[in-house]
Parts: sequence; C-alpha cells; structure tokens
Amino acid sequence: MGVPAAYGDHAKLMFDLQVLALQADVTRVITFQLAREASTRTYPEIGVPEAHHPMSHHSNNPESWQSWRRSMPITFRYSPTSWTN
Repeated sequence: MGVPAAYGDHAKLMFDLQVLALQADVTRVITFQLAREASTRTYPEIGVPEAHHPMSHHSNNPESWQSWRRSMPITFRYSPTSWTN
C-alpha cells in the first residue's frame, strides 16, 4: 500500500477521503494543497510538459499563458460520486 504512483490516483484518493471525513462528521473544514507552493510538477497527461510554478510567471507570453491555463483545470476535473450525498 502507500501513496499511489500516479498523481491523478493520489489526488482522487485524497478527495475521496475528504468526502468521507465530511460525511462522517469527522470535520467540517478541509484544506488540501495538491502540490508544494513552488511545485515543479508537470502535467504530461494533458499535454503540458512544463513545470506548473515557472509557468505561472508567464510574463504575458501567449504560449506560456496558454500552457498555464491548460494546467489549471486538472485540479478541478475530478468530482467524487459520493459528493452528491
């Protein structure tokens, strides 16, 4: 066991645990940081090979800006099915 090797699987597991904690009334507040503040995480699974944090300093370069924008929704794409109730 342990942390899943794939980033997406790890994020889904953490989101599912948050939903479970809310449903079990173990907590009412959740804060979850998907990566360190200066993360060099890349997103090859969505075609963004650049590191996330350096992309955020895009200097209004259209290509860098588009890559950064593409990397943002991956965080919010997963919605646990148990979230509905």
